[in-house]
Amino acid sequence: MATVGKQTGPKTEKGKAASARNLEGHPTPEEAQRTRFNAMKGRGFNKTLHYYPARPGQFPMCATCEYLNDGCEDLPACVKNTQVFMRFNMAFESGDPSLLTDLFANSQAAMYTIFQNMLMRIIQDGETLEAPKMYYDTDGKCHVFEYTDEDGQRRIVNEKSAHPLLKHVLDFIQKNDMSLGNLDMTPKVQNEQATMKGFLNNEQEKREELESFNQKMLQGQQALAKLIQGEDVIELPSEQVEVVQDG
Repeated sequence: MATVGKQTGPKTEKGKAASARNLEGHPTPEEAQRTRFNAMKGRGFNKTLHYYPARPGQFPMCATCEYLNDGCEDLPACVKNTQVFMRFNMAFESGDPSLLTDLFANSQAAMYTIFQNMLMRIIQDGETLEAPKMYYDTDGKCHVFEYTDEDGQRRIVNEKSAHPLLKHVLDFIQKNDMSLGNLDMTPKVQNEQATMKGFLNNEQEKREELESFNQKMLQGQQALAKLIQGEDVIELPSEQVEVVQDG
């Protein structure tokens, strides 16, 4: 199902005839029984894709679909959506989320593009918008709030409101972990990281000092062992002192 529509068969009459000869003698009686058994057994478990029937040119993705003019109208379901349907089923049944990596990567790229377009629209329009203030009279007619100033000029009362896309942009930033805190760009997070880095450096220095001390202790123990065994001269590397046994 994941490759439906991609199969390429023979194009020439000779090739088609050779392909047809491959079916000679099939199905055998055993193959027919096996096919019938599998059909009876699997019919209760087969899944049918009802969500995306084939409607050529009616889905948003049809504009760039390579299957649109390649027999799409003769298929029971949309090829593109069927591929996604089957891949999700395979990923869940196998427990392997890596099968969906490229799908989610494409979705995130598309969502980020939408986010960028919304942000640029806010920057172009301004974070606040002005519009005439409206009201309805008792007859249900809409009117604009206006007044006449001291110079006799007609003035319209405008009201300011936040850009309608601003809330959606902020929600997108929060839900997709794109805030400065999540990106480790706030002064607090950077100070904590610097403190942790200094702590780790101090721990590394302490480990090195401990290893050096253990090495000196080992050398001292070896020197003491030589002294006990009766050797004349023993050098202690830690203090660079020579010990000479009497007699």
